[in-house]
Amino acid sequence: MRVLRNALLSLAVAAGALPAAAGELVTPAYPDAVANKVVEANVVVRATLDGAGKVAATETVFNDGEAAFGAAAATALAATAFDGGAGEVFVWYTYRLTQSTLARDISPDLPPAYDAEPTLVEATAPTFPPGAPSLRTEVELKLLVGKDGRVWYARPAAPGGNELYNSRAVAAALTFRFEPAQKEGKAVPAWYPFILDFK
Repeated sequence: MRVLRNALLSLAVAAGALPAAAGELVTPAYPDAVANKVVEANVVVRATLDGAGKVAATETVFNDGEAAFGAAAATALAATAFDGGAGEVFVWYTYRLTQSTLARDISPDLPPAYDAEPTLVEATAPTFPPGAPSLRTEVELKLLVGKDGRVWYARPAAPGGNELYNSRAVAAALTFRFEPAQKEGKAVPAWYPFILDFK
């Protein structure tokens, strides 16, 4: 029987300078393409930074609205100046109708910004890779749990490991549902450490 085991771990801050916005995060404009629809959206964009702290690539990892929101968020993130050198940065954009757009850095190495951590409510056990021996294997993940309780992003907590098991663990984690983290009584996105057991 395959089971899931929650890991009560604390996120460690990476050694050295962490990439951080050198000034204010660039806030994207509410896209003209959807202005007449008067809708809201949440978008999470990951930026890969080069050694000079410039955005080398962006990837939209979560978007509950139309594609125009993700494109505007990626453009704004690419225009933001960062210091701290190479690394990854995650920014959460909240489009609130046509009046305002909020941007907040939710990178994994920032201190946890919640009072109560996420609580798992629904999970699917990972499956063993085809042909792999049925030996107990643990995969440690970092999950970005959204304020809607969905897993917006998942990745192995450390580089290396068995890629077949890592990919199966990530695929399973992306189907999880949580009670979201809470900050001052409101749901907020949060990075959460989790260990999956294959057994």
